[in-house]
Amino acid sequence: MRGIFLAVCATTATALFAASPKVTITGVSTAPDRTIEISYSLANFPAAITFNVQTNDGANTWVDVGAAASFVSGDVNKIVSNKTGIVRWTPDHGGLNEAFASGMMRFSVKGWPLDDLPDYMAVDISAVTPDASTYGRLRFYETADLVPGGVVDNYSYRLSTLLFRRMHAAGVTWQMGAGSGESADTSREAQHSVTLDSDYYIGVFPLTEAQCSLLYGAVTNVRFVIERSLRVRGAIYFSGTVPPVARGANWPLDPSNDSLISKLRTLTGRKVDFELPTEAQWEFAARGGNYGAKWGNGTAYSISSNRDNGLPGRYRYNQATDWCTSTAIFSSNAPYQGVTNATPVAGSSAANSYGLYDMHGGVQEWCLDWYKANISSLNGAVNISASNGAKMADGTTGSTRVVRGGYWNAPAQGCRATQRDSLSQTVIGDYSQTGCRLCCPVRLK
Repeated sequence: MRGIFLAVCATTATALFAASPKVTITGVSTAPDRTIEISYSLANFPAAITFNVQTNDGANTWVDVGAAASFVSGDVNKIVSNKTGIVRWTPDHGGLNEAFASGMMRFSVKGWPLDDLPDYMAVDISAVTPDASTYGRLRFYETADLVPGGVVDNYSYRLSTLLFRRMHAAGVTWQMGAGSGESADTSREAQHSVTLDSDYYIGVFPLTEAQCSLLYGAVTNVRFVIERSLRVRGAIYFSGTVPPVARGANWPLDPSNDSLISKLRTLTGRKVDFELPTEAQWEFAARGGNYGAKWGNGTAYSISSNRDNGLPGRYRYNQATDWCTSTAIFSSNAPYQGVTNATPVAGSSAANSYGLYDMHGGVQEWCLDWYKANISSLNGAVNISASNGAKMADGTTGSTRVVRGGYWNAPAQGCRATQRDSLSQTVIGDYSQTGCRLCCPVRLK
């Protein structure tokens, strides 16, 4: 930095539970290379430790410094199980080249209990053997600005790391399904009130080619000739050919050991219960807090002749050319599968209002539920029997599972957040229409 810190005001925050972790900053010093070292003590551990920096705007309002605070190392942004820790912050690396007068800067070192975690969780899958450290693969961040390198600019979140966003859904009452003016299929999208009982993490991106390749070996879709690794992974099945999402005689109560979900649970020492989202969780996330005839980024529908230029995602009419009218001729068009055609590069369209990408179009995404036309009576509960995973909540046997969101060759009408469809989990040959994004509780074991 060009300037000198005249003084630093250090603050600490703690979670609001009786036995919550308690962080106390015990010292702040500056090294010759301008790295700032913050020492802290931690009571009631283990805990997820996060770090933030704020400046005073002069009107006694504290404002985050943003991405500059993501250049940290030490006992931070991870699960800490020690009585003491150190955070090292290098402002120069974040482009923060300013001096601050006394009382104009403060640090926040916050401890989060394992059942109430920060808004962003990152899971490193670069090594496909279980980590010797119980929580060694996990990193946590309070805001999108504090995610190192940026959610989209850092390709690792689509290559070797899974990034999750917390949905603050507990106790929120909202209208699931399509209302008047949305040109919906009322027999399948009947509007009804839903109140979810807990928050949850959901993937910022659908699973990509690269991420599935890490988990399963060389299964990258060879049809794609441009930007292959970053593309959303299609042709993900529940059973049949590799890679299965879950596969198991009584799934989802007992996913098989060779399934994607089981592999991910094993990589984290079975401390994270990865799963597919229920369709209520999926729709809540896809809407981004926008209700009525709107896309997830708040843009109003303007659907005409199955087109909508405001649709934030890859669909049939916003590709470079309408080169593939049927998945039956998909493979014959391999030379044309460039970056602007077919399954998209993850994150290449605008995020929704919750910071989630590719919720509309791209690939239709598997949900946990058995499909039933009218789900109004469920109040957002998963349509699976609690005692028998082969049956629906009403006790009848399920036959197909829910898929949501539309896909790259679907019309705009089929990419709405309320659009519901069904697919057999034994299907083989959907080409790249169907993929998934993962979900998990906001708690660790």
